[in-house]
Amino acid sequence: MLKEINDIFKKYLAPSSQFSASNKAGTLFEVWICLRIAEELEQRGMKPLLFQEGNPPQQVKANPNRHVQSITFKSSPGKIGAGNGCFIVFDWDTIKHEIQISIEYEGRSGSLHEIDVSIIPHEIANDIRKNNHTYTGYPFGAPKLAIECKDKRNKGSKDEARNFLARLYDIHLLTGHLVTGGIGVISRIYSSRNNGIDYGERHKTYKNSFSKSYNVMCHSGSVVQEAINYLDFYQVKIHQQLTPSSYNTSNFIKEVVDYISNNKPN
Repeated sequence: MLKEINDIFKKYLAPSSQFSASNKAGTLFEVWICLRIAEELEQRGMKPLLFQEGNPPQQVKANPNRHVQSITFKSSPGKIGAGNGCFIVFDWDTIKHEIQISIEYEGRSGSLHEIDVSIIPHEIANDIRKNNHTYTGYPFGAPKLAIECKDKRNKGSKDEARNFLARLYDIHLLTGHLVTGGIGVISRIYSSRNNGIDYGERHKTYKNSFSKSYNVMCHSGSVVQEAINYLDFYQVKIHQQLTPSSYNTSNFIKEVVDYISNNKPN
Protein backbone atom coordinates (compact mmCIF):
# COMPACT_ATOMS: atom_id res chain seq x y z
CA MET A 1 0.00 0.00 0.00
CA LEU A 2 2.76 2.45 0.94
CA LYS A 3 4.66 1.53 -2.24
CA GLU A 4 1.58 2.30 -4.38
CA ILE A 5 1.16 5.65 -2.63
CA ASN A 6 4.74 6.70 -3.28
CA ASP A 7 4.61 5.40 -6.85
CA ILE A 8 1.59 7.65 -7.53
CA PHE A 9 3.44 10.64 -6.07
CA LYS A 10 6.46 9.89 -8.21
CA LYS A 11 4.55 9.32 -11.43
CA TYR A 12 1.78 11.94 -11.28
CA LEU A 13 1.70 14.43 -8.42
CA ALA A 14 5.09 15.41 -7.02
CA PRO A 15 8.03 13.41 -8.43
CA SER A 16 10.51 14.10 -5.63
CA SER A 17 8.06 13.45 -2.80
CA GLN A 18 7.08 10.58 -0.54
CA PHE A 19 4.31 9.97 1.95
CA SER A 20 5.02 10.58 5.62
CA ALA A 21 3.25 7.61 7.20
CA SER A 22 1.11 8.33 10.26
CA ASN A 23 0.89 6.16 13.36
CA LYS A 24 -2.91 6.44 13.31
CA ALA A 25 -4.49 3.18 12.24
CA GLY A 26 -6.43 3.54 9.03
CA THR A 27 -4.80 6.76 7.77
CA LEU A 28 -2.62 4.87 5.31
CA PHE A 29 -5.72 3.16 3.88
CA GLU A 30 -7.53 6.51 3.48
CA VAL A 31 -4.56 8.14 1.75
CA TRP A 32 -4.21 5.12 -0.52
CA ILE A 33 -7.88 5.34 -1.57
CA CYS A 34 -7.55 9.10 -2.14
CA LEU A 35 -4.47 8.72 -4.33
CA ARG A 36 -5.83 5.77 -6.29
CA ILE A 37 -8.79 8.00 -7.20
CA ALA A 38 -6.35 10.78 -8.18
CA GLU A 39 -4.38 8.32 -10.32
CA GLU A 40 -7.54 7.27 -12.20
CA LEU A 41 -8.53 10.92 -12.68
CA GLU A 42 -5.09 11.60 -14.17
CA GLN A 43 -5.37 8.66 -16.53
CA ARG A 44 -8.70 10.04 -17.77
CA GLY A 45 -7.26 13.49 -18.40
CA MET A 46 -8.79 15.30 -15.40
CA LYS A 47 -5.40 16.54 -14.19
CA PRO A 48 -5.53 16.28 -10.36
CA LEU A 49 -3.13 18.58 -8.49
CA LEU A 50 -1.66 18.14 -5.01
CA PHE A 51 -2.12 21.08 -2.60
CA GLN A 52 -0.92 21.72 0.93
CA GLU A 53 -3.42 23.29 3.31
CA GLY A 54 -3.11 27.00 4.01
CA ASN A 55 -4.83 30.33 3.45
CA PRO A 56 -4.46 30.24 0.53
CA PRO A 57 -3.38 26.62 -0.07
CA GLN A 58 -0.17 26.11 -2.06
CA GLN A 59 0.32 23.61 -4.85
CA VAL A 60 2.96 20.99 -4.09
CA LYS A 61 5.32 20.68 -7.04
CA ALA A 62 8.45 18.72 -7.75
CA ASN A 63 11.37 19.90 -5.67
CA PRO A 64 13.75 21.64 -8.13
CA ASN A 65 16.75 20.48 -6.06
CA ARG A 66 15.51 16.89 -6.29
CA HIS A 67 15.54 16.59 -2.51
CA VAL A 68 12.82 14.28 -1.23
CA GLN A 69 9.83 16.18 0.18
CA SER A 70 7.74 14.61 2.93
CA ILE A 71 4.00 14.75 2.16
CA THR A 72 1.49 14.64 5.01
CA PHE A 73 -2.29 14.27 5.13
CA LYS A 74 -4.64 14.77 8.05
CA SER A 75 -4.22 11.95 10.54
CA SER A 76 -7.19 12.83 12.77
CA PRO A 77 -10.65 14.36 12.26
CA GLY A 78 -10.61 18.12 11.75
CA LYS A 79 -11.66 21.29 9.98
CA ILE A 80 -11.13 22.64 6.52
CA GLY A 81 -8.04 24.84 6.59
CA ALA A 82 -6.60 23.46 9.82
CA GLY A 83 -3.10 22.00 9.98
CA ASN A 84 -0.72 21.33 7.11
CA GLY A 85 -2.36 18.30 5.56
CA CYS A 86 -2.54 17.88 1.80
CA PHE A 87 -5.52 17.40 -0.49
CA ILE A 88 -6.23 16.94 -4.20
CA VAL A 89 -7.84 19.52 -6.52
CA PHE A 90 -9.38 18.53 -9.87
CA ASP A 91 -11.88 19.90 -12.38
CA TRP A 92 -15.25 18.16 -12.29
CA ASP A 93 -17.33 19.32 -15.25
CA THR A 94 -15.27 22.59 -15.29
CA ILE A 95 -15.94 23.18 -11.57
CA LYS A 96 -12.99 22.72 -9.20
CA HIS A 97 -13.47 20.16 -6.44
CA GLU A 98 -11.29 18.91 -3.61
CA ILE A 99 -10.64 15.34 -2.46
CA GLN A 100 -10.19 15.70 1.30
CA ILE A 101 -9.28 13.25 4.05
CA SER A 102 -10.69 13.16 7.61
CA ILE A 103 -12.89 16.27 7.31
CA GLU A 104 -15.75 16.62 9.79
CA TYR A 105 -19.13 17.81 8.53
CA GLU A 106 -21.75 19.45 10.72
CA GLY A 107 -25.17 17.81 10.73
CA ARG A 108 -28.61 19.19 11.51
CA SER A 109 -28.23 18.07 15.13
CA GLY A 110 -25.11 20.22 15.52
CA SER A 111 -22.95 17.10 15.86
CA LEU A 112 -19.78 16.68 13.81
CA HIS A 113 -19.27 13.61 11.64
CA GLU A 114 -15.95 12.56 10.14
CA ILE A 115 -15.98 11.45 6.50
CA ASP A 116 -12.77 9.55 5.75
CA VAL A 117 -12.53 10.56 2.08
CA SER A 118 -14.88 13.20 0.67
CA ILE A 119 -15.21 15.35 -2.44
CA ILE A 120 -16.56 18.87 -2.03
CA PRO A 121 -16.64 22.06 -4.13
CA HIS A 122 -13.40 24.04 -4.00
CA GLU A 123 -15.40 27.27 -3.61
CA ILE A 124 -17.05 25.99 -0.41
CA ALA A 125 -13.67 25.03 1.08
CA ASN A 126 -12.09 28.34 0.06
CA ASP A 127 -14.96 30.34 1.58
CA ILE A 128 -14.32 28.51 4.86
CA ARG A 129 -10.58 29.28 4.65
CA LYS A 130 -11.16 32.97 3.93
CA ASN A 131 -13.58 33.31 6.84
CA ASN A 132 -11.75 31.17 9.38
CA HIS A 133 -12.33 33.75 12.13
CA THR A 134 -16.12 33.78 11.74
CA TYR A 135 -17.03 30.30 10.44
CA THR A 136 -16.60 27.11 12.44
CA GLY A 137 -14.42 25.49 9.76
CA TYR A 138 -16.82 22.58 9.37
CA PRO A 139 -18.95 22.39 6.21
CA PHE A 140 -22.68 22.18 6.94
CA GLY A 141 -24.48 19.53 4.91
CA ALA A 142 -23.26 16.65 2.78
CA PRO A 143 -20.45 16.20 0.26
CA LYS A 144 -21.24 14.84 -3.19
CA LEU A 145 -19.02 11.82 -2.50
CA ALA A 146 -18.55 10.28 0.94
CA ILE A 147 -16.29 7.26 1.47
CA GLU A 148 -16.02 5.37 4.75
CA CYS A 149 -12.74 3.45 4.99
CA LYS A 150 -12.31 0.34 7.13
CA ASP A 151 -8.85 -1.23 7.23
CA LYS A 152 -9.55 -4.11 9.60
CA ARG A 153 -8.86 -7.82 9.83
CA ASN A 154 -12.28 -8.54 11.37
CA LYS A 155 -15.31 -8.85 9.14
CA GLY A 156 -17.21 -5.64 8.47
CA SER A 157 -20.25 -5.67 10.77
CA LYS A 158 -23.85 -4.50 10.66
CA ASP A 159 -23.01 -2.01 13.43
CA GLU A 160 -20.36 -0.37 11.21
CA ALA A 161 -22.99 -0.04 8.48
CA ARG A 162 -25.50 1.47 10.96
CA ASN A 163 -22.95 3.98 12.22
CA PHE A 164 -22.08 5.16 8.70
CA LEU A 165 -25.73 5.45 7.70
CA ALA A 166 -26.53 7.42 10.87
CA ARG A 167 -23.83 9.95 9.98
CA LEU A 168 -25.20 10.27 6.45
CA TYR A 169 -28.72 10.83 7.84
CA ASP A 170 -27.57 13.76 9.97
CA ILE A 171 -25.56 15.56 7.27
CA HIS A 172 -27.94 15.07 4.33
CA LEU A 173 -30.34 18.02 4.10
CA LEU A 174 -33.75 17.29 2.57
CA THR A 175 -36.17 19.76 1.02
CA GLY A 176 -38.33 19.49 4.13
CA HIS A 177 -35.54 20.41 6.56
CA LEU A 178 -35.71 23.97 7.86
CA VAL A 179 -32.62 24.87 9.87
CA THR A 180 -32.27 27.87 12.18
CA GLY A 181 -29.84 30.61 11.24
CA GLY A 182 -31.30 31.55 7.87
CA ILE A 183 -30.55 28.28 6.05
CA GLY A 184 -33.55 27.42 3.89
CA VAL A 185 -34.52 24.41 1.80
CA ILE A 186 -32.45 24.88 -1.34
CA SER A 187 -28.86 23.66 -1.21
CA ARG A 188 -27.05 20.46 -0.29
CA ILE A 189 -24.00 21.99 1.41
CA TYR A 190 -23.01 25.32 2.98
CA SER A 191 -19.67 26.73 4.11
CA SER A 192 -21.20 27.56 7.49
CA ARG A 193 -24.36 26.68 9.37
CA ASN A 194 -25.32 30.35 9.76
CA ASN A 195 -23.69 32.09 6.81
CA GLY A 196 -21.48 31.67 3.79
CA ILE A 197 -22.03 30.37 0.29
CA ASP A 198 -24.09 27.34 -0.68
CA TYR A 199 -23.88 24.72 -3.39
CA GLY A 200 -25.85 21.91 -5.00
CA GLU A 201 -29.46 20.84 -4.60
CA ARG A 202 -31.42 18.96 -1.98
CA HIS A 203 -33.80 16.09 -2.57
CA LYS A 204 -37.09 15.01 -1.03
CA THR A 205 -36.19 11.71 0.66
CA TYR A 206 -33.04 10.14 2.08
CA LYS A 207 -33.14 7.34 -0.44
CA ASN A 208 -33.35 9.84 -3.27
CA SER A 209 -30.63 12.03 -1.76
CA PHE A 210 -28.29 9.06 -1.34
CA SER A 211 -29.00 7.86 -4.89
CA LYS A 212 -28.14 11.33 -6.26
CA SER A 213 -24.73 11.28 -4.55
CA TYR A 214 -22.04 8.62 -4.12
CA ASN A 215 -21.80 7.12 -0.63
CA VAL A 216 -19.79 3.97 0.00
CA MET A 217 -18.24 1.89 2.75
CA CYS A 218 -15.00 0.31 1.57
CA HIS A 219 -13.32 -2.45 3.56
CA SER A 220 -9.92 -4.08 3.30
CA GLY A 221 -11.51 -7.35 4.43
CA SER A 222 -14.91 -8.92 3.89
CA VAL A 223 -18.28 -7.62 5.07
CA VAL A 224 -21.20 -9.60 6.52
CA GLN A 225 -24.16 -10.00 4.17
CA GLU A 226 -26.60 -8.28 6.56
CA ALA A 227 -24.52 -5.09 6.38
CA ILE A 228 -24.47 -5.27 2.59
CA ASN A 229 -28.26 -5.74 2.42
CA TYR A 230 -28.86 -2.93 4.90
CA LEU A 231 -26.81 -0.31 3.06
CA ASP A 232 -27.92 -1.46 -0.36
CA PHE A 233 -31.55 -0.80 0.60
CA TYR A 234 -30.67 2.87 1.25
CA GLN A 235 -28.65 3.26 -1.97
CA VAL A 236 -25.33 3.18 -0.09
CA LYS A 237 -22.65 1.03 -1.69
CA ILE A 238 -20.20 -1.45 -0.19
CA HIS A 239 -16.88 -2.54 -1.67
CA GLN A 240 -14.87 -5.19 0.15
CA GLN A 241 -11.53 -7.01 0.06
CA LEU A 242 -9.70 -3.95 -1.21
CA THR A 243 -5.98 -4.63 -1.35
CA PRO A 244 -3.13 -3.29 -3.51
CA SER A 245 -3.19 -4.54 -7.11
CA SER A 246 -6.46 -6.46 -6.62
CA TYR A 247 -9.30 -6.58 -9.14
CA ASN A 248 -11.74 -5.47 -6.40
CA THR A 249 -9.74 -2.29 -5.84
CA SER A 250 -9.49 -1.49 -9.54
CA ASN A 251 -13.23 -2.06 -9.92
CA PHE A 252 -14.01 0.22 -6.96
CA ILE A 253 -11.76 3.05 -8.16
CA LYS A 254 -13.20 2.76 -11.67
CA GLU A 255 -16.72 3.00 -10.25
CA VAL A 256 -15.86 6.17 -8.31
CA VAL A 257 -14.37 7.91 -11.34
CA ASP A 258 -17.14 6.61 -13.62
CA TYR A 259 -19.57 8.35 -11.28
CA ILE A 260 -17.58 11.59 -11.54
CA SER A 261 -17.34 11.29 -15.32
CA ASN A 262 -21.03 10.53 -15.86
CA ASN A 263 -22.68 12.90 -13.36
CA LYS A 264 -22.78 16.64 -12.91
CA PRO A 265 -21.48 17.81 -9.52
CA ASN A 266 -24.68 19.52 -8.31
